Amino acid sequence: MDINAVTGLLKLYFRELRNPLLTFEYYDWFIDAARISDYDERMYRIKSIIHALPKPNFVVLEFLMRHLNHVTAYSDVNKMEASNLALIFSVGLLRLEADDLSSIMQTDLQSKIVEAMIQQVDWFFEIDDDVDQRSDA
Repeated sequence: MDINAVTGLLKLYFRELRNPLLTFEYYDWFIDAARISDYDERMYRIKSIIHALPKPNFVVLEFLMRHLNHVTAYSDVNKMEASNLALIFSVGLLRLEADDLSSIMQTDLQSKIVEAMIQQVDWFFEIDDDVDQRSDA
């Protein structure tokens, strides 16, 4: 099995979703969170948005981020560090509904969010009563 073909298919799947995994509705929230200069505040804001996602999105996102985190454990062999994976996957996971110049200008912020999720996967996806406000939709 060609791992590059599998990875390409996975990226394509997420890119072709009508509504991305991180949803159009939360796009501005994620981007605003990425702009927060204080690290702790930024991480808590991103976590609260993740936990507000619809339950199916949350579950798939958690599985994907745990997988990508596992891939980074072998970065000395595969050269796939969290920053590389974030750059590759952020385009499909977090995007504007209208594909315009502003989305290109925000790729660094999109990547920053996904990289944080990959690096801090255990913390982002732990269940916290104060944060767990996912809808059952």
